[in-house]
Amino acid sequence: MLKWGCPQLASTRLMALLNEMCVRRFFDIAQLPDIWTTLVAYLRLPELDEQEYFQKCIEDNCLLTLHLISLYKLQEAGGDQDEVVSVGAEISKWIMALKIRDPEVSLKFLLLVGTYLKIFVGECERVDMRGRLRATIVPFAKMMLKLGEDRESEGLFGAVGFGSRSPFAVQFRFYCRAIGTFLATVTREVPGFEKMPEALNAQLRNKEYQAVWDTVQFAVSTINNPSSTMTTLPTFHQGLVYRLFPTTSYLHSAL
Repeated sequence: MLKWGCPQLASTRLMALLNEMCVRRFFDIAQLPDIWTTLVAYLRLPELDEQEYFQKCIEDNCLLTLHLISLYKLQEAGGDQDEVVSVGAEISKWIMALKIRDPEVSLKFLLLVGTYLKIFVGECERVDMRGRLRATIVPFAKMMLKLGEDRESEGLFGAVGFGSRSPFAVQFRFYCRAIGTFLATVTREVPGFEKMPEALNAQLRNKEYQAVWDTVQFAVSTINNPSSTMTTLPTFHQGLVYRLFPTTSYLHSAL
């Protein structure tokens, strides 16, 4: 199903879009407990320039495909931790290059986030906070906080509280804000990190967030727990996904 045609038959962009469609269709029709492992077994990397292909996936938000490729590369890495970290660095570049504007695409973005966080924490467990991915975590935290905004905060109108409303659902916004707040609090390197947990807790007074109030309490409790460290992050990610997106099978299959 997912074997790649030769480059003479289709453009790089078309191949990226076609593969994305195939993966999405597979989730529509297959009911398998370990569906991502099954998909990785079918994957064949394209006979194309890898970076060009990745760029087309980024431009067209083919995030299921990028996630599948990241799993394939991790499988190829085996137990070589340097190779695993290299995959994490590649995923970090994809994440920072993405332009997430479509609400339908936003949940697929969490697949890449979950894999990136798992690799980052694995590196932290081996070399504390001195690893290669350490430099990527603060820009990532700032990006997540930005995606979690209720209104655009940049520009003339954004600076005075009249920025355009976020196109994303409350659940996605809160996930991004919670992850960003966790990282900001642990690293203590994002400006204003001291006030972020209380700002997160303030959503309990926001009726727009009423549907996720239990998740707000879970997130604030985890972030304020003195024993929470970077190693807590994968469990925190899983807890948020299960609470906020209880019916999104492709996210659950990736946990």
